[in-house]
Amino acid sequence: MKLPACHVPPHLRKALAIDYILYPYELHGSLVFDDPAFNLVAEELVCGTDALVRYCSQHITHPAVHISSTHRPSSDCLHFLRMENNGYHTYITNIPAVPQIQLCPNFRLYYPEPPEHLWINVAEVSPSELHLYTWPPPASP
Repeated sequence: MKLPACHVPPHLRKALAIDYILYPYELHGSLVFDDPAFNLVAEELVCGTDALVRYCSQHITHPAVHISSTHRPSSDCLHFLRMENNGYHTYITNIPAVPQIQLCPNFRLYYPEPPEHLWINVAEVSPSELHLYTWPPPASP
């Protein structure tokens, strides 16, 4: 199931504890996602982010990656460690199999300043739930 990223409207973010939802899919052995709001097509998850999503979605057919900068129960917390010279943001995870990840420079499109903590939850999306994930994206900057 190939779906574009979902930008949760600002007025709903706190109540839902979700800022963005990415729908990764396999392409030539890589885990990628699309986000038309930022003109991202087949944007590759790299530097451990792919391993984190794969680890969390082992038993999930159609993963949805919920990302929040506010606490979200039953989510994995990422702790900001440092900004790298190449623009990547390094986070420490609470998952022993993937202790550290780096978020690519395009991460700044979502969060201009890296949040101290990010909460990540990978869940199954079933066709009957898709209406819950169809918020319109914001206007392109």
